[in-house]
Amino acid sequence: MKAGKGILEVATTTGVGTTTVAKIRVENKLDLPTWKSRTVAALTDLHSKVVEDLQETYKTVPPGQKSILLGVITDKIRLLAESEGQTITHNHLHISHGDINSLFTDKPQVVDVQGDKPKNPAK
Repeated sequence: MKAGKGILEVATTTGVGTTTVAKIRVENKLDLPTWKSRTVAALTDLHSKVVEDLQETYKTVPPGQKSILLGVITDKIRLLAESEGQTITHNHLHISHGDINSLFTDKPQVVDVQGDKPKNPAK
């Protein structure tokens, strides 16, 4: 599991049940790579295998078949590797009917962030 292998592969290789492997994974989760790093490692390995196969069979394989696969895998590896440590913040914006109506009038309204009613600066 430290090499990034999944539960099924480790269970098959070692000859034990998947439940046992899953329990061992939970007990040692601090010493094991995260899902994302395991996925990047697996995709990178698959990418390498496809490239090797393509080098041997590029003359007989239609160009669109493996090139699309390589593109998808490469893009997925890039996305997973780049998002490491990235934080996404979701901000919620609350808009009232008055806010929408003010878009259609000539009188601009100032909306107080504290939640007070809109104020008309023209008064």
